[in-house]
Amino acid sequence: MMRMPTISPLPLLRPSALTHSTRSVRRGEIVPVGRGVYAPRVEWESLAGWERDLARVHAHLLVAPDDVLCLESAALLWGLPTVGAGHPVHVLAPDTATSRHSGGVQVHTSAHADRIIEEIHGIRLTSRADTCIDIARHRHPGIALVAADAAVGADRTIDSLSLVTLNEERMSARGRRAARWALSRADGRAESAFESLSRAAIEWWGFPPPELQQWIGADGAGGDRADMWWSARRVAGEADGRIKYDGRFGDPAAALRAREDRDRRLLRRGARAVVHWGWDDLTDGDALRALLMSVGLSPDHPPDLARLATLRTTLRARPEGSEPP
Repeated sequence: MMRMPTISPLPLLRPSALTHSTRSVRRGEIVPVGRGVYAPRVEWESLAGWERDLARVHAHLLVAPDDVLCLESAALLWGLPTVGAGHPVHVLAPDTATSRHSGGVQVHTSAHADRIIEEIHGIRLTSRADTCIDIARHRHPGIALVAADAAVGADRTIDSLSLVTLNEERMSARGRRAARWALSRADGRAESAFESLSRAAIEWWGFPPPELQQWIGADGAGGDRADMWWSARRVAGEADGRIKYDGRFGDPAAALRAREDRDRRLLRRGARAVVHWGWDDLTDGDALRALLMSVGLSPDHPPDLARLATLRTTLRARPEGSEPP
């Protein structure tokens, strides 16, 4: 089960807790996180992008504790990965209110009477399933697949069929059709946002869908699990986000040696080829297509060039490394 970050990742300070808040900001000791809410600069600068977004959500809740979180803000509280950083705080308002964006807060007023609102430690937010549907209706389908995969993997009461059904039953038709692609493909076996994005790109390039998290050799200690496996061609695919080898999880050279050792085991245990790709292969031209074809995989349906182009644009605008681990 995913961790639910219902507390701020760093201390949040109100002006009443500071002797001279303006002077402290000017000296660089604290930074503004929300309207009238501050945080220690050193701790703020050590946070990942998604953690800063989470801190902004908690800062908003300090001044507006009754607001209902939605979209990426609700996703963060549910522990679902988000793509990119710098998202505004998203909240729902009564249908009689006015949609607006001010001070890093986006207020949404579309009809939401049929959304389930839950409360976690006093925080009100859209349900995990409703959060996925909102994202699927209003975000790029690749980003929608990230949220849907993670939700299905985290909650046994949610599956692809239940998400599709809930989407179809909503009173509002806005975004319903756009949401169907991601919701119908939700698979809890995807272990990271990057794997989900890779699955989307693989389909849009026209390649057959891989089996996910397939053991090559004996399960457990006697084998290795591939992120993706094309059994007909005996090809193992590994979605290697850049953060695996940038040093934050240990010596990069040791990580690369471990990868090489693992590849050799996969080849000994039945894989004909092992292919690795990273973030840049999703964002730069047809690099992923070329890599997959280089190991003998062939497209079995035409590519969806429009979705591929918009995925590259979306990911370039929201760099890697902002999703919760």
